Amino acid sequence: MMESPRLKDYVNYREFLNEYYKYKRRSSKGLKKYSYSDFSASADIKSPNYLKLIIEGKRNLSEKMIFNFSQALKLDRQETSEFETLVHYNQSTSPDERFQYLKTLKEHRESKKSLGLSDINWLKVIILSLSDQKNVTYEMESLLQLFRGRVKKTDLKRAMKALCEEQAFCEVSPGKYEPTAKRNALPKMSSLEIQKLQTDLMFFGLESLFKDEIHEREFGSFSAALTAEEFEAVKFELRKFRKKLMTDIQMKRESQPGDQIYQIQMQVFPLTEEVKK
Repeated sequence: MMESPRLKDYVNYREFLNEYYKYKRRSSKGLKKYSYSDFSASADIKSPNYLKLIIEGKRNLSEKMIFNFSQALKLDRQETSEFETLVHYNQSTSPDERFQYLKTLKEHRESKKSLGLSDINWLKVIILSLSDQKNVTYEMESLLQLFRGRVKKTDLKRAMKALCEEQAFCEVSPGKYEPTAKRNALPKMSSLEIQKLQTDLMFFGLESLFKDEIHEREFGSFSAALTAEEFEAVKFELRKFRKKLMTDIQMKRESQPGDQIYQIQMQVFPLTEEVKK
């Protein structure tokens, strides 16, 4: 049975709308397939192709249209607020505004109604990495202190419960856990869950820029015009360096535990469109 796309799985509202439209087309019954004009009618919009223009990035959503789209999508009040934040995040051109919208979006998705196992995958990954950190005890209060205020107790309990179900940990007494032989097995994730995981980890990078002292972090970047061939070469070199660095660190952890868990991120992404003649 086909499932409707979930808003919380997307960080681009146009992709969400596109998947919603394709879902409605696939699930249409009878000879008449769901169309853009059907969506416009449900959103009380006169233009029959308005949704198509939004999906293709040729139009932006106004506040009124955000409300109309929410009605057509049959979003509840909380989802409408989340959708509005996602639209503002995607359409804003100010880095400061985008950061604030991203923070608000993360808070929406941590709320009680929108929680799902995919929301704690980042936490599960970090907990599994703790096997390489010295002096770690897998007790609830100790783990909460380790995460520097980034984790709610309810989320940590959910993550540990999920890891126990996956047989990576076992609960030896209430609130106290021990890793099993499968502790290094990473959770299986769909492409959307991987996208969500990367979003969470990138958010922590933004947060670190404002919260952590300079001596605790290292941020560096530069912008450059690349050809398609140079871009592929940069991706190749980043992957090669990442794999070498990861292998070197893992070999060192076999003989000596680390002091803290660090997030090491390497990114290359487009900032402009290609101009075609």
